[in-house]
Amino acid sequence: MNLVKNHIPILLVLLGIALVWVCRFSSLQDPYFWDEMGVYGNGVQYLLTHGISILPNAMPPEISRGHPLLFYAIHALVLKFFGNSFLISHAFALVISAACLWSTYLLAKEFGSKLMAAMAVLLLASLNVFLAQSTLVLPEMMVALLSTLALLCYFRKKYICVVITLSVGVMVKESMIISAGFLGLVYLFELIKAKTLKENIARLFLFMLPLFVLLFFLLIQKIQNGWYFFPYHTDILKEGALAGFFEKLELHYNFIFFEQGRNQWLPMVFLALVSLFFTANKRKTLIIGTYFLYSLLLFSFAFFMDRYLLFLYPILVILVIQGVSFIAHQYKYLPVGFISIFMVLALLQHKNPTFRYDASLAYEAVISVHKDAVSSLCGLQETGLTCWTNFPINMSLRNSRLGYLNAPCQNKIRLVNNSNEANYVILYSQDFNDENFTLLQGFTKNEARVNLYKRQ
Repeated sequence: MNLVKNHIPILLVLLGIALVWVCRFSSLQDPYFWDEMGVYGNGVQYLLTHGISILPNAMPPEISRGHPLLFYAIHALVLKFFGNSFLISHAFALVISAACLWSTYLLAKEFGSKLMAAMAVLLLASLNVFLAQSTLVLPEMMVALLSTLALLCYFRKKYICVVITLSVGVMVKESMIISAGFLGLVYLFELIKAKTLKENIARLFLFMLPLFVLLFFLLIQKIQNGWYFFPYHTDILKEGALAGFFEKLELHYNFIFFEQGRNQWLPMVFLALVSLFFTANKRKTLIIGTYFLYSLLLFSFAFFMDRYLLFLYPILVILVIQGVSFIAHQYKYLPVGFISIFMVLALLQHKNPTFRYDASLAYEAVISVHKDAVSSLCGLQETGLTCWTNFPINMSLRNSRLGYLNAPCQNKIRLVNNSNEANYVILYSQDFNDENFTLLQGFTKNEARVNLYKRQ
């Protein structure tokens, strides 16, 4: 009986991983979507065709957007070894998601019982944003995994592991330097507090390695591409970093705490921080709480996407567990009941039709109408189709490797710059009123809409 009881947390973790796999199994054959089409999935396919490398000039900047290429290269190697298919591509993304759930369990054990750590995994696995990201060929899930592992290694005082993890992380996505900087500052503060800075100065400099790795990559990028950061990104920062800070902060705050069934989370996080005044071992909770706030503020300077803060959700569920445990720790199973309610509230949001790009399962409806519209266009018994369209459909009509059309269909379609040059117009979520065109067919699912027009 005790043996079974001891294995309950592990079984719950496996249940959480199974929940994600079951929920997302039907999406494994999906074509690439949105930023997968334009950047990451497209980039992976480019490396497979032209050679796998992590040097900046291995891929056109219009595809890589100046990001480090390690994520692309790892994914391309998996596809080269197991076969280039959407099934393998999305299944590998699911493997990364499962690893993120497991790392969350290991990190959560640093804050409480194994049972509560397992409940943190189940809560994370129930989130709409986590499930939506779990099969997408995007770097945010890998960033979440590496960030969680870096914190785990830090709390276990495995500092070499911390540095290696963060150094790999900055080559997956340069924003990982934010995590590296935070843990470096925390380590410096703890050395000063313990009055052991002189004895550990060499180890402190070791925390600079992720920065040197990133700087080395940027130097090579400058030599090969002529700039350190992709000009489009630097222009956005120049124009809107400070001006849009409070707006983006509010957007992040509202999404994290008041959407997708997370309305009750903010009081729990507040209670977790209150518990700092009543517990002897408050160091770890203080660190992750500060890390959460620090990252939220810094990412409010950057270009806004909900998925960019995916790496904070493992920390967020741990803080929620901490808050629940603080108010109900004297009752053995009451915290489990609270977390179960939070899970149900999150799961009820999975059918919400509101499209939030790649932060909601509603993106599946966009894929569905996109596929149907392109299939209808390809089915026209004409050769030499001239077509004007918008994003993301324009990406799919240019490249058959993205999964929406075959090579023969791609060869008979010529994309033009405006409707005046086109015989057909196909638009995603955009009204089109031109007396020279008539609506040939409309495709809708939930809130997603694509219309196909033909010149009269």
